[in-house]
Amino acid sequence: MWTTTLAWQNWWQNNAPFFLIVIIFIAVGILFSYLEGLATGRTGLIRKFPETAAPYPYQWHTQGIGLENWARYDVVKIGADKDGLHIGGGLLHRVGHPPLFIPWSEIQVVPGEHGGIIKRRTLILGREELVRIRISVSLGEKLKKAAGQSWPGDTFWS
Repeated sequence: MWTTTLAWQNWWQNNAPFFLIVIIFIAVGILFSYLEGLATGRTGLIRKFPETAAPYPYQWHTQGIGLENWARYDVVKIGADKDGLHIGGGLLHRVGHPPLFIPWSEIQVVPGEHGGIIKRRTLILGREELVRIRISVSLGEKLKKAAGQSWPGDTFWS
């Protein structure tokens, strides 16, 4: 009995720094994800447009979207219908970023394509939040087709 306790204590003393580093790494990752949500305006979108219905059957999984003012992309699930745009949690930032449903009336499509070799379209989400995301041109065409007559078009709000 005495040797078992000493063996366990010895193991813990040797491995505790590793576990402490892992816990700190996870905590810093969660904190960074939360602060990034505040800085980019995504937190405002989450408060205003949470996905409240039953889980949405996303049409397009593993779609890359980019936050325009942050040179960072994330992989998300995206769905669209005549009512609005559904965005599922990102692969890298699921903590604190629940799914969103944004009605088409709250989305603005910036005219034209942007980018160098890989062309992208820019969407502005939320009339007050103004979160700019970039999506591929092909995904933009799929969203336009799914939205039908509800598509906001290539016009700016006045």
